[in-house]
Amino acid sequence: MAFYRHLSWLLNLALLVLILVDSSTAQPSKSTPEDTSVAATRNQESNEIKELNETVKKLYQAGKYAEALALAQRALELSDNTLGPEHPDAAIYLNNLAELYNTIGDYAKAEPGIAVLRN
Repeated sequence: MAFYRHLSWLLNLALLVLILVDSSTAQPSKSTPEDTSVAATRNQESNEIKELNETVKKLYQAGKYAEALALAQRALELSDNTLGPEHPDAAIYLNNLAELYNTIGDYAKAEPGIAVLRN
């Protein structure tokens, strides 16, 4: 039981830090003229991810965890496909998803996200 209290405290602290950090500060990638359409698509998808993340935060704060969970999963999926799993913003989306699982008591699904964030 102490493990889950520690895990909950850790996740809440991480969420607080992430709320304070604006994910819009990420530097856009440099593109060549040949990659203009690809860059435009990535930029559009990146904006969609950020909008999803903002909605996730609002739903979480309103206690609408089930709605937030679906959007957090979508944000992480888009992030992995668009930015790649090694992108710094991917940790934000993974943490939000893990925090939601922790909040609803689904610790088995929260733990893999925590393990990734610890590495």
